[in-house]
Amino acid sequence: MKKLFLLLLLFTVSIIACAQENYYWSAGRKNYIRVDTGVFVVKYKQNSKINNVKAALLGKFGIKHISSLRSNLGIINADKKSGITAKILKEDSTIGDAMPAYRLGNLQFF
Repeated sequence: MKKLFLLLLLFTVSIIACAQENYYWSAGRKNYIRVDTGVFVVKYKQNSKINNVKAALLGKFGIKHISSLRSNLGIINADKKSGITAKILKEDSTIGDAMPAYRLGNLQFF
């Protein structure tokens, strides 16, 4: 019984220790943020242009809108229920890198 209790305690502590939180510190306060599941910041591959990215991705994976921030950087908006992830986006031939956007209340940031 004692071994079972210790094993359960060890298991619980390890789960809590490995849990990850998304937050940032400001003015001595820990501010929690959440991943915005339908918005991604993407870096286009060197030879890709915004028109190529739009042609390849619009309509796929529930993607509704693609906008450009710079010549090689953009934002992709998708349906939140589509299940698209940064990993799926990175597999496309026009995308070099991707990461989800974050949200703090109503404020979206990258």
